[in-house]
Amino acid sequence: MKYTAVLLAIVALAAPQISIAAQPSIWFCVWPRNGGSPGRGPLVSDYMQLFTPDAPWKKAARHVSVLKVYSHWFMAASDEELKTQFADLGRRHIALALECGALTAGPDCGNIEGSGGQNLLRIAQRIHENGGVLAYLAMDEPLFFNSIYNGKGGCHVPVAQTVQNAAVNIKAMLAKFPDIQVGDIEPIVAVGSDGLTQAEMIGRYRDGIEAFKAALGRPLAFFDADLDWGSPTVSKDYNSLMRMVRSEGIPVGIIYDGDEGNMSDSSWLETAKHHVEMAESFAGPPDIVVFQSWNHYPKKVLPETDQDAFTSIIDDYFSARTKLSAAYAGKSISGALTTTQGKPIAQAPIDVSIRYRSSTPEPAIYRATGSIPEGADSAIFAIRVNCEGSSGASNISLSNMKLTVAGVDLATRSFAAPADLTTWNGLSHASIQNGSLHIQTDKSISLIVNSAPVSIPAKGYYTLQVKAAIPSASDQSGSFAVIFLSKDKEVTRNVIPFQEPVISLGKVTTKQNGHWSIPLTATGHFEGFDARADYTGDANNWPAHAVIESR
Repeated sequence: MKYTAVLLAIVALAAPQISIAAQPSIWFCVWPRNGGSPGRGPLVSDYMQLFTPDAPWKKAARHVSVLKVYSHWFMAASDEELKTQFADLGRRHIALALECGALTAGPDCGNIEGSGGQNLLRIAQRIHENGGVLAYLAMDEPLFFNSIYNGKGGCHVPVAQTVQNAAVNIKAMLAKFPDIQVGDIEPIVAVGSDGLTQAEMIGRYRDGIEAFKAALGRPLAFFDADLDWGSPTVSKDYNSLMRMVRSEGIPVGIIYDGDEGNMSDSSWLETAKHHVEMAESFAGPPDIVVFQSWNHYPKKVLPETDQDAFTSIIDDYFSARTKLSAAYAGKSISGALTTTQGKPIAQAPIDVSIRYRSSTPEPAIYRATGSIPEGADSAIFAIRVNCEGSSGASNISLSNMKLTVAGVDLATRSFAAPADLTTWNGLSHASIQNGSLHIQTDKSISLIVNSAPVSIPAKGYYTLQVKAAIPSASDQSGSFAVIFLSKDKEVTRNVIPFQEPVISLGKVTTKQNGHWSIPLTATGHFEGFDARADYTGDANNWPAHAVIESR
């Protein structure tokens, strides 16, 4: 009888509706300890502890409306684990969502992200057989990977055809489980990285939203954004997406995650909080907040009182919001940190960084990091000017490009003599000057420059390092990149835009009245600067940032 009562509690959560402009619905998604692709996701050893009666996340659990689970968990978990999980979710009144590809991969395309839809019905049946009720299906980026994506396995299938492909699998599932609410997840990536402007990409997503409504006979239940947090226009792009999705009458969500390059639980969680502040300070809160990881961190979820545990960010999301001001006067940058109600926050650390604008800059070091993508067997260094999302005249000097893996120097490309250009192609507007590669073009000329391939290990944490002098007039006119290949086809790339380097001015602590000040130090000649102040938050206060410009 007790088990029957638990099942009734789960059934009551079968299809809760999500509303627009209400308090955000909180979703939580952890990469479980077993199953999944090798090297993907954290090794979360305490995942099943979430589903015990005395699990130390009671405050966070009260905030969570939906637990989202990756498809591999339902295929790999035991019946006992699933029964325990579903029973506890019912007791806590938390609905269940599945994130899974909805597409069936075509014969002419790779096994891209977004595929695997042929498993939907089987997964839903396994959930049902173990006493669970699947409330939501979150499609894993079908429109982007089947219609837009330019990398390995990209299909460039029209939106209407992509939707029909997914609809076959979804309809088969809905025929057995008609109460499941279906929504979509799609990325918003840096401008031009896949050949579309942001307006064109958002237009594709609008077409997809309308096509799914026609194909399924019902509107999507939600549309979640997987944002490219490294894009300089990410906040503006998300705001444009939010307006479009809401104009279709659909709740919009954001996946808040850290970065793949984070190397600890605490750094991942701090980055995720910063992403919340970036998006919501610009566009306000979404209808759905998804705290989710597919990275190597965080590796633990409990207890919520531990600031290194994943559940802690749920509690922190409801902590006091803060406001940080910054201004330039004389030879210093100063400001104040308060709550949004104006209460000063004392003894708080403020990190201040600056980007000097100069027509004659000194060479600086630029870095981009990440993990070698699965399946990649080689890499090339790349230089792009006035193409692939960049625009403008360029006049830069490149000293060298270096790729290291696990701290070992794998390849370095320097430019000491003209002979060093023989391992590159596309350098028609470049020359060797004083041991550096000098590229000068006007805005009518585009350059696509690639080095010869370099063999790489199957896995490892890499760093792309570039030493270059980039004047402010060449800002955003091009980019450096490392492009990872599999059998000579691109898997993914990591891009460093042409821009002045970011320099840390250091950390300063707020006084009792919340005020702070830091000297402005500069080396060499500069004509202006952009500065940024960051407060990372704590257990009681949310992060905040401030940006100032000097012309």
